[in-house]
Amino acid sequence: MTIEDRVRDATRAEADRVEVDPEAWTRIQAGVGRRRRTQRRRTALVAAAVALVVGGGLAVAVHARGDDSGVVRAGPGPTTDTAPSTATTVPGSVAEIYADPRGTGVWPFTDHNQVLAYVTDPGDRTFYAPDKTALAFAKQYLHMPDPYIVGSGVSRPFGATGAVVRPSHDSKVQTRISLLNLGADGPFTVTGATTDDIVIDRPQPGALVTTPVKVSGRSVAFEAAIAVEVRLAGQLSGESTTLLGGSTQLGPFSGEIPYNASGGGPGAVVFYVRSAKDGSVVEAAVVPVLFPADTRPLPSP
Repeated sequence: MTIEDRVRDATRAEADRVEVDPEAWTRIQAGVGRRRRTQRRRTALVAAAVALVVGGGLAVAVHARGDDSGVVRAGPGPTTDTAPSTATTVPGSVAEIYADPRGTGVWPFTDHNQVLAYVTDPGDRTFYAPDKTALAFAKQYLHMPDPYIVGSGVSRPFGATGAVVRPSHDSKVQTRISLLNLGADGPFTVTGATTDDIVIDRPQPGALVTTPVKVSGRSVAFEAAIAVEVRLAGQLSGESTTLLGGSTQLGPFSGEIPYNASGGGPGAVVFYVRSAKDGSVVEAAVVPVLFPADTRPLPSP
């Protein structure tokens, strides 16, 4: 008998000793059926969840609007009469920063709807770079003639950073622009600006103000004059007002700045120093504030 014959006989003998369970196939089929039903239920649940997310995103995108120039206008987002949410937010996240519909940013984003609309269609992604955001703010919001960056901070996810700008290459005057990173790598929004030549005592950042806005601080400028104006939703509200501080060193200033507004929301009080040469803006301080829907003067404390 050859080795192959011995192996064949041994295999047959082992097979004869194996007892086949007549119910095994039935149990296998039943198990496969259960897995298929579970998988179908999971697929259905996932599909429903995706539909809810997509539907919610589309709803937000419908409400979020920008202006014709492609730059998102600042303004309060839409509100709905819904039951309060019990969901928690991650500290420092976009959901927490913009949980208040009045917003906290100055430009270009002041509420979560504007952020979501931009993330959906970021165009050339200008506001995903802190330096480009600061330059755009200096040009479009502060109206500096030819600003450029001379320094910038480290950008961290959901963290504050900043950039230092000069109004032109032949100027040494600097404005420090504060920025907030709204994600892991942007987009960024401006939260204010400071300069050594304008020190603001009033209003404080985030203050609730009404017309006329009471301002005070110290400044030094050509002929001691600084310009002050109120911006509501990124737009000039009322007229610029000239106040006098110091001409050779920091001197005190104070005044009341009237504004015209319909509805409340986020805004800013902007303080300018203008060039003695051509009247262009050379430096600025920007204080973020909130305006109530009712613009009548607030009662005295």
